[in-house]
Amino acid sequence: MEETININVSLGGIAIPLKVNVSDEANIRKIVKALDEQLIIYSRKYTGQNLQTLLSMLLIEQAITLSKLQQEHLFVEEELGGRLEQILSLFDTQV
Repeated sequence: MEETININVSLGGIAIPLKVNVSDEANIRKIVKALDEQLIIYSRKYTGQNLQTLLSMLLIEQAITLSKLQQEHLFVEEELGGRLEQILSLFDTQV
């Protein structure tokens, strides 16, 4: 079992305690920093919006990005699976 540590990160000025794997800490901090920077951009672009609205916008944007990546991954997986079947079929006919 991997060692875990408690860390604190900040998103939109809100302190968030997390328990993470030691090996994931740097990546998590990098992700939270990028999200916080995007939140700052949103707050400047959409002045007058409260933090909850800005966080909701950020959440939706990230969900859309994740969905696109999952669709691309599925397409690549299916494409590679089809090509592998073709190769195996060719191999079977040669043997």
